[in-house]
Amino acid sequence: MTDPVLLEKLIEESGLKRCFIAKKLGISRQALGKKLKALVPFTGPEIKIMCELLNLQTWAKIKPVFFTEDVSKNDYKAV
Repeated sequence: MTDPVLLEKLIEESGLKRCFIAKKLGISRQALGKKLKALVPFTGPEIKIMCELLNLQTWAKIKPVFFTEDVSKNDYKAV
């Protein structure tokens, strides 16, 4: 799951405009907005492009943004 707060911070620090990011991803600004709010997940190719745009080159920088663990112990029941 994407960390929307961290991703927004990285985009702001990069100085990139959302319309530019959406164009690079090949999606609408509205679709990007949903992805930035973590309502819709980024695809693998989109994550790759985002990492290039935001200069995220190591797993240590990529993982907290796009692969956060947001799972409650209550989400799973013993079988």
